[in-house]
Amino acid sequence: MQQQKKQLLVETYTLDCSSGVCQDLLTESEKKLVNAGALFFITKLQESDRVNGNNRVYPHSTLKREVDKYMAGPIKNGNSYGCLDHDDDEIIKLSEVCLIMRDLWWTNDKELWGKLQVTSTPKGDIVKGLHKDGGLLSISSRSLGSLTESKGKRIVNEDLDL
Repeated sequence: MQQQKKQLLVETYTLDCSSGVCQDLLTESEKKLVNAGALFFITKLQESDRVNGNNRVYPHSTLKREVDKYMAGPIKNGNSYGCLDHDDDEIIKLSEVCLIMRDLWWTNDKELWGKLQVTSTPKGDIVKGLHKDGGLLSISSRSLGSLTESKGKRIVNEDLDL
C-alpha cells in the first residue's frame, strides 16, 4: 500500500427534487420561504465504506468525524457556502456563492445527505434560472486528504479535512 500526498478530493452528485421528497424534509418556516420564491435541494452529498464513482472509499469513522466537526462549525454558524464555479482548490470565493448548506444527516446505509438553500446572490439566481428551465444540476463535495492505494481502490486516509 502506497500513501500519496494530501490533495483536493472532489465527489459529484446530481441535484434532483423531481420525486417531491425535498418538500417533505423542509421545516414549516422553510416551506414559507419556498412559497416566497426560495429554492431548496435535498441531495446525497457523500457515501462511506464503499467504492464511489471516483474509485475512492471514505472510511465511515473518518468521514463521520469530519462531518461532526463541520456540523458543529460552519453548519451551526451559518457559513457553509457552496459555489457555482470554483477553481481546483479549497478556497470559497464569496463572489461565487450560490448556496448555503443548512443541514446534514446520515441514512442507514451510510449515505450523507444535505439540505441546501439557494442564495439570493447573482450566482444563486443562475442556479434558480437553470432549475426553472429544466437544467440538470449537480453538486460536488470538496475536501482535502491523502489516499492509499489498496487492492485497486483508493482509500481516503485519516488526515481528511472537510
